[in-house]
Amino acid sequence: MTGVLAVFYRGAASVKGERSASGETDLSVLYSVRTKMSRKLPNEKYELVGEIVSIYRRKNSTKWWAYWRLDGFQKRRSLRTEHVGKARKLALELERQIIAGTVQSAAQPAGIEAAIEEYIAYLRGKRRSVKTVGKYQHCFSILLKLAEERGLKRLNQIDHRFVDAFRNLRSEKAKPKTIKNDLVTIRQLINFALRRKLITEDPLHGLQIESAPVTPQPFWTIDQVGQILTAAKPPYQEYFHFLAYTGARAGEAIWLTWDDVDFVNSVIHIRAKEGWKPKTGDQRVVPMGAELREVLVQQPRQWRWVFTARPSAKCPVAGRQISDRRALSHLKTVLKKLQLVGHQHTFRHSFISHALTQGVPEAIVRKWVGHVDARIMKTYTHIADQISQQAMLGLFAKDDKEPRQEHRTSA
Repeated sequence: MTGVLAVFYRGAASVKGERSASGETDLSVLYSVRTKMSRKLPNEKYELVGEIVSIYRRKNSTKWWAYWRLDGFQKRRSLRTEHVGKARKLALELERQIIAGTVQSAAQPAGIEAAIEEYIAYLRGKRRSVKTVGKYQHCFSILLKLAEERGLKRLNQIDHRFVDAFRNLRSEKAKPKTIKNDLVTIRQLINFALRRKLITEDPLHGLQIESAPVTPQPFWTIDQVGQILTAAKPPYQEYFHFLAYTGARAGEAIWLTWDDVDFVNSVIHIRAKEGWKPKTGDQRVVPMGAELREVLVQQPRQWRWVFTARPSAKCPVAGRQISDRRALSHLKTVLKKLQLVGHQHTFRHSFISHALTQGVPEAIVRKWVGHVDARIMKTYTHIADQISQQAMLGLFAKDDKEPRQEHRTSA
């Protein structure tokens, strides 16, 4: 055997045998290598398809795999088929690629922790928000702990069974939506590793992530919103006004600058800043109503941010952005006093619900508030339909003082 195949077996021949005077590999060496190949799979039946690649079935599996040696190392690859004829064809094609040199010696799969560190660095380089990166890190901390308990170190070991164990672990405390988001995060990590060639094969091939069920969200009536705004104290009162009158997300209010407020055209610009961008990147323009305009006109403009936290003994810096955590804490105090339930995002839910019930077209509402999941929007339209039906029932209601007379037909 000469030529390309002799070159292919160069590593094995140099260690296990000697070359002939002409430089060709000794056939006895090749026989020895092939014999050793057969000894590597004592419990698995295999078939040598060509001169290099064998096919076999692993224990407890119906799929065919390819086996060969390259650069002195054993190589295996799933052929992803249960049909022996197709497996033979795929093995011959693989052998052709090996001989042509297009199949290189794959590096050892990256470690789980190292891959996560590289992915987090990538996210920060893409200027993902601190909050988003924090959510990813929380998910990965749980992943690393579970992997350590199961003795897993390499990223290619994060397979379907591991995901099942992760899902079961998270279901003890986390909500379905959180679990779904965590699984998407793991899927994104694997996709990143594949793009960076940290792993050569997808251990989560075919993974299906089911959508979390939509749970009914609380919303406040117009009167209840008014009560909340009246009971709130500055500087959170003005901040809550903005959420209530625009349907904006909390992060969009926190990152609002005076450059985003256009009093001339009575509009608010929701757009990206250095270190932050709107969710899903949906930059938009929101009309400024008379109530909101009055609130903003009275806001001091000596700082860059529209809504700022007051200096305190713990943090005496003036002009810093309002704290999302402290705003939520204040809102919880107000809601407890009024015996209401909800959170900051409930301002958004309430705004959308009121807009729809007031007859504002759904397309316009979407333009104001930005991206809204289609399934979530159906929840709002359902609320609007209920209120509409109630209005129709009350439209022709009569307060009859006289008892109704029954009309009888003659026999």
